[in-house]
Amino acid sequence: MGENNILDENEGRKHIRLLIRNLWQELNGLAMTKTIHLSIVNASFNMARTAQVIYQHGDDKSIFIVDDSVQKLIFTS
Repeated sequence: MGENNILDENEGRKHIRLLIRNLWQELNGLAMTKTIHLSIVNASFNMARTAQVIYQHGDDKSIFIVDDSVQKLIFTS
């Protein structure tokens, strides 16, 4: 928030969601170029999904929820 002179926490959350959305679009675009082997693309997507779940839901208080969510993301994609 300090780097972007954002004073309101809700505005900070909106900014973070915008950054995440833009990065997902960039990652999807890179996946479509087919210059990277598919297994590397899949691993990258799985790591990004895992990081986003942990960021959104935390990693200490709700470990079982995070584990379930991560397994669903990885094994259903």
